[in-house]
Amino acid sequence: RPDNEIEQVGIYLADHIEVGPVVVSAGLRRDWAENNGADPATGEPSSSDESATTGRLGLMYQFDNGISPYVSYSEAFAMNLGVDGSANQSTLKPTTGEQEEAGVKYLSPDKSLSISAAYFDIREENRIEEGATPGGVEQTGAVIDGWELQINKRWQDFETQLGYTN
Repeated sequence: RPDNEIEQVGIYLADHIEVGPVVVSAGLRRDWAENNGADPATGEPSSSDESATTGRLGLMYQFDNGISPYVSYSEAFAMNLGVDGSANQSTLKPTTGEQEEAGVKYLSPDKSLSISAAYFDIREENRIEEGATPGGVEQTGAVIDGWELQINKRWQDFETQLGYTN
């Protein structure tokens, strides 16, 4: 809709450090955002200013045989466009979340085969779902956890990817 917009600016700081077989990856981000919306029926404007600092941290150990166990933690901040469709037409709050993940990766000696398996746990707040009023939305929390498996195989110029998430 032309009467709804998000303006967002962010600064990101990241580093990737390898010390022998230990790999550490970290990042920090600061976001400033403005959500401007309007009531579809009346055109009344609605606006909110939001900001957040989020981070991520990962740790992996690379064994000589190609197996690398890892753990990671990350945070999320995502603006949601529009208004909630309720009587007071509030702008939507940003969706925020945290993810924890643990897994293992394998890379063959010739680097033509990689396999990764992981367990993840995601917690979100202000996730958008269909609301009780027609055309309206509600913002709720959610917990999502599961497993994922990914296999990548390369044969000269041909590469395949297989993935499964539960």
